[in-house]
Amino acid sequence: TLEKDGFIEIIPQYGCRVIGYSKATAIEVIRLRSAVETLCVELAIENGTELEMRQFQLFQEVASENPEQLEDKIQYLHYNREFHAHIVSMAKSNIIAEYIIQIWGLNDFYLVQLFDYFKWNVAQSLIDHQKLIDAMKGRDVQLSKRILNEHFEQFMQQHLERLPNTNPLEI
Repeated sequence: TLEKDGFIEIIPQYGCRVIGYSKATAIEVIRLRSAVETLCVELAIENGTELEMRQFQLFQEVASENPEQLEDKIQYLHYNREFHAHIVSMAKSNIIAEYIIQIWGLNDFYLVQLFDYFKWNVAQSLIDHQKLIDAMKGRDVQLSKRILNEHFEQFMQQHLERLPNTNPLEI
């Protein structure tokens, strides 16, 4: 439900309201996503086939051919979701896949809030993503995990500080 997923609050004998996000919650969601996707990277390296790795690389090559299309924020969100979905798919864990979909919903909620506050660094994302693919193709678990964690940390440092706080109870 929307309440369980963290999007609305049900107020007895009143109705419901959309929950305002806070910087602290946005950071928690990004960190949670980072932790779960780091596990996915490890499992993808263990369980991913050579064919899946080639398909992942091909997906990245196609996206990199027209980086200007990714300047559109909706296009970028679709690309980024599909990139990370490749990793989750290769992990071959239904439990994690179901969980990460819920996290992605919250994550996208916060990203949409950022639309007016920063410009996507498409070139850096493409570089980071290619580094991750290269490490995964080399079956280097530790390097892959480090690249992914640095990618998420860089994102948080660059953008979440600009996110306005809509939670009046939090400063």
